[in-house]
Amino acid sequence: MKKRLLDKLSTIFGSILLLISWGIITVMLAAFTEGWLAPWDTQRTRPPLGTWERSVNDFFEGPPGSLLPALIILCISITLYMYGRRNAKNKIKFTWIFVSINLFFLSLEVVFVTLFFHFPSIWSFQYFDFNNAYQRTAPAVLFTIVLLITMILTQGKISLAGKV
Repeated sequence: MKKRLLDKLSTIFGSILLLISWGIITVMLAAFTEGWLAPWDTQRTRPPLGTWERSVNDFFEGPPGSLLPALIILCISITLYMYGRRNAKNKIKFTWIFVSINLFFLSLEVVFVTLFFHFPSIWSFQYFDFNNAYQRTAPAVLFTIVLLITMILTQGKISLAGKV
């Protein structure tokens, strides 16, 4: 009886934590998308119309562009979770693995994006013009993309393996 109660509590707590982690990831990615890919949204001057910088900025300045990357990642992660959980031998353990992956992603993202975004002089190579907003945000964007791909591939491998 105690084991069943502990299993139910673990399932409830794990599910709540998974939903919270998905929510934080979604909000964070939406904020990063708008901040990094629409850097001129709060500036008085913008790149000229017709340039790729202006087109990218205008698309990601507000919805749906600012929400698109976050919603794509959220939908993929939820789909992988639902598929994997259905086939998992231990559903509680499977949920906690997804929680762990999400929290690991969030912790790496917070630590390294702060480094990549706030200290662009580390990458101040001779040919970089850090007055260009996209060159200033490129290290953080690239790190986030690599980290997201790693997170999704890890979740996919666990979901498709069906051994948990």
